[in-house]
Amino acid sequence: MDLHKLVSDGPIIGVVVEGTSFMLDEMIDKLVASEDWDLAGRMLVSGAEISARQLAKKLLDKEAYEPLAVGACLRRQPRRPGEGAQTAAAGASRRVFRDIDASDDEKGVPDYIRADLEELTKSADTARAGAMMRESVVDRDPIRQYIVDNIAPKMATSEQAMNAMVAIARASAWEETRRTAALKVANDAICVVRLARDLRTDDIQEVARMALLEKVAETFAREMGRHFQGFTDQKDAAAMKFIAEHHPDDRFKDSARQWAEAIEAGRA
Repeated sequence: MDLHKLVSDGPIIGVVVEGTSFMLDEMIDKLVASEDWDLAGRMLVSGAEISARQLAKKLLDKEAYEPLAVGACLRRQPRRPGEGAQTAAAGASRRVFRDIDASDDEKGVPDYIRADLEELTKSADTARAGAMMRESVVDRDPIRQYIVDNIAPKMATSEQAMNAMVAIARASAWEETRRTAALKVANDAICVVRLARDLRTDDIQEVARMALLEKVAETFAREMGRHFQGFTDQKDAAAMKFIAEHHPDDRFKDSARQWAEAIEAGRA
């Protein structure tokens, strides 16, 4: 990004990222009106939840799918309270040892008790850290879900919307978002027809893989069978293998397998 432009966009950046200014609506309108989709995508990733939701809604109204796809691929949930901080339980365990230390002059604590307490504390701290790490991996940002849910109804009438959803299914950093987007594409009959008609083997394979359902792969393979000639004309061995593996009709399976072997052997 050009640094001079970055400086000129400073007022928009500050308001959208913070999400609390009375000028929020005005700045989001200004951003969308500028059609600077690169900046809009960055703001969708970085903005507070309230501003990101408003921006996403206006981008949907504008049918600006590129920045929406960026948001669904890169945005993560804002840091939750307590992440990276010492927990109350950990602080309490340390206070126990300070109390023990403080009582040493009076009566003394047997070494074996101290060793057991130290071991228990270490085990508890390790378990607590592991639980926090596992929780931090599960990212439940609602804006990503909002974007996917609201692009989905537009796919039937907009190929750009479908392309954005395919990009999300293939590129989102979050597995849950990728799978949700893949299922949205696979469950839209018009999208299935478009992808097969346009011979988009890579997209079909990745959407089917992310959907994790054999029925999805079968649906795509059946539609690819209707465009069999196009795939053979393209000498698309990957498409032939996909049809051979997932098509419900054995005749298509056998024919696709033979074509795949011929293409790879250079006989086609």
